[in-house]
Amino acid sequence: MLKLFLMLLTLAVVLIPGSAIVMAPDIPGNPPPNAVPDKSFLLIASEADVMIDDGVVFKAFIFNGTTPGPLIVVREGEVVEIIIKNVGGFTHGLSIHAANTQTSKFVGNIAPGSEGRLVFTADFPGVYMYHCAPGGHGILTYTLAGMYGMIVVEPKKDSYLLERTLGREPDIKVYLIQHEVYLNGRDFFDGKAAYVMFNGKVFRYVTEPIHARPCDYIRFYFLNVGPNHVASFHAVGGIWEYVYQGGNPANMAMGLQTVTVGPTDSYVIEWRVPDEGNFLIVSHAFGTQAIKGAVGIIASSSNASVQNVIYP
Repeated sequence: MLKLFLMLLTLAVVLIPGSAIVMAPDIPGNPPPNAVPDKSFLLIASEADVMIDDGVVFKAFIFNGTTPGPLIVVREGEVVEIIIKNVGGFTHGLSIHAANTQTSKFVGNIAPGSEGRLVFTADFPGVYMYHCAPGGHGILTYTLAGMYGMIVVEPKKDSYLLERTLGREPDIKVYLIQHEVYLNGRDFFDGKAAYVMFNGKVFRYVTEPIHARPCDYIRFYFLNVGPNHVASFHAVGGIWEYVYQGGNPANMAMGLQTVTVGPTDSYVIEWRVPDEGNFLIVSHAFGTQAIKGAVGIIASSSNASVQNVIYP
């Protein structure tokens, strides 16, 4: 009797007027491990002392000698190879948020003197985090220790609205990572950051302002690594024209004063510099973030010498 009831229920669902069986789209595929990549990157894992402010040394775990690690930029649809080589004294690994595939069996838990390799297709455009992931509690510890970076999957040409409207690429691309440093594990657990930084240094773009000209088209690739705080990214004297959550052109909003960015979340932001003068870029969480280093300056003048790419 129960079998008959279930059969009739199934038929009723199928035969409801106006209903249709909707098939889920195929899961984006990945190439075989022996595929020839379009882009290849080497990440070297180790440990070192890193200067994050005058007289302030951070005993960090690092990729390629720095924290954050190197910027990785690929194009939507490309086959990407990432090799991680461990030259340090501890086990390391890698989590690549841009890879829609299992990663730990290829690049997790890499012993000193060993290496791993991952090949994947960059299916989804956006701004992603990569970080050390040796497994277990090591994922928390190594993120606390500074072992992370940004990977950007650029969308197909002319996907961002302001670029299409203006008919040109940005004058300036700013790849900006917000991240925190803690004095000890207890403070990390409690979320009491000692410093909150942009691209590896306290008040980096106050002492090294980003130079621009009035009407320059700036595209920010903003990633909040965290690992704890929610960023609130804002330009004092500016309104973000178009913003794309996750950096994906499909996720667009316009005319925002602020983007709110949780740990590992990201945005692409399109903005034109309104005038001459200094424009502060800040995390608007003043007491917990801005006062601890998450502040920069866009210094705008008509005769500015412009650097086209900012990172770090």
